[in-house]
Amino acid sequence: MSIPTNKEMIKAMFFVAVVVIYKIIKYINRETIKR
Repeated sequence: MSIPTNKEMIKAMFFVAVVVIYKIIKYINRETIKR
């Protein structure tokens, strides 16, 4: 098992952040369309 480097950690966190932001935007868009 290799210890993840700082770059790999930042890359993983960035990917997670992008997915979360994408889901939030989709949710907001759906709520806006309802009104």
